[in-house]
Amino acid sequence: MHIPMIPGRTVFRPGRAAESKLTNPHPVEVLKSAPFCYYLECILLRRRLSEMMEKQEGNRSWQIVRSEPGPELILFKLHFDWLANPRNQKLLRAVVLEARDWVNIIAVTPQERIVVVNQFRFGVRQLSLEIPAGLVDPGETPLQAAQRELEEETGYTAREWKSLGWSYPNPAFMNNRQHSFLALGAERTGSPHLEDGEDLETSEMTPAEIRQALQTDRMRNANTLLALSRVFDLREQ
Repeated sequence: MHIPMIPGRTVFRPGRAAESKLTNPHPVEVLKSAPFCYYLECILLRRRLSEMMEKQEGNRSWQIVRSEPGPELILFKLHFDWLANPRNQKLLRAVVLEARDWVNIIAVTPQERIVVVNQFRFGVRQLSLEIPAGLVDPGETPLQAAQRELEEETGYTAREWKSLGWSYPNPAFMNNRQHSFLALGAERTGSPHLEDGEDLETSEMTPAEIRQALQTDRMRNANTLLALSRVFDLREQ
């Protein structure tokens, strides 16, 4: 076994007494001697390093080395994180979209019909059948945002609200959460208040009609399907 040398110290190696300054030493004297203590110190140090390496190999978290700002977009802020891969310590520049949280609303009428909206989506350049949804404004709670978005987009309000929890929309490169709510006793109590960039058509559907829309590819918004699946069985009957 190779033992690192430190100037001014005599290294004790069993079976090689010539390197020791002790001549036929008593076993107790050997244990107390500086060379033997240094030999044990090296063994303990190597064992500690080995344990540290094993512990590090079990830690799969990525270490952020530095972050760089990117351009600001309308709906997102962009930045770059430089991270060290715990598997091989290679540096990687990751793209992160900083986005506001958003809410999905499953509004159910007293007749057990679900409020849906049909709107043009710029990303896919076509109409998309969805449940009401929207961004959480600064200073709002997710529940307040859900109540506001339902009324603004559809003109509906609800008597009872239940949280269905939250999830990460796309943790691969986004840092926000989406919150889903069940709004019971939903009724139309006013007119929608749409923004300049919105053009929504509101209607009501039964769970069977939603299931059919899913099977015929009329409803393909993943966030909508995730929220609905927490309340309804969307599998083929």
